[in-house]
Amino acid sequence: PKDAEAQKTVAILYFRVGDTANALVHMKRLLSFSDIKKVDGYLFIANLLSQEKDVQSTISLMSDLVDSTGSTAQGNFALATLAVVAKRLRVAQERAEKVLTMTPGDLRAQNLFGRILIGSEQKPQALEYFQTIYDAGNADLKMKNTLARLFVDVKRYGDAKSVFQNMLALEPRNNETVYALALLAMQTESFDTAEQYLKVLDTAKFK
Repeated sequence: PKDAEAQKTVAILYFRVGDTANALVHMKRLLSFSDIKKVDGYLFIANLLSQEKDVQSTISLMSDLVDSTGSTAQGNFALATLAVVAKRLRVAQERAEKVLTMTPGDLRAQNLFGRILIGSEQKPQALEYFQTIYDAGNADLKMKNTLARLFVDVKRYGDAKSVFQNMLALEPRNNETVYALALLAMQTESFDTAEQYLKVLDTAKFK
């Protein structure tokens, strides 16, 4: 009972034979192990379930686990992540919204929520959502990158350039951002500017 690896194996075996009640018991035990807690027990279990083929049952079991252990922000985030992998985007959106209600400034949850909007063909809403966070000065680099690419998709090239330049100011050695700016310059026929960015990339190769 004190062996996390054994609990994990038994939980999955119960799940595979359809005994979700016992699978749930052993997954709850997994959450209590200190080594599992260090890596976020809910995410650990969500990752475990993401490898199973019975998608509907994984979502159902993870929902039972989260809801029967207090429906915490961590639990709902893990469930939303699993639902994204399983392409159950309505469940993912509902659970991500719960996380953001509990922890409004959680950048990890905000990034996930935006990804869910994009995956649900709600790109205009995703753009508006990320832009609001960016304008408030609260966006991280991952979010800025997504926002800039959403601007490119709707041909708001000036806004995309502004965000990419903001990213480059924070990480001057980020070659992916330099390359994105070079592509954007070519897309807007600013070929001299594109050439300057490409020279920066060539120089970086020899450092």
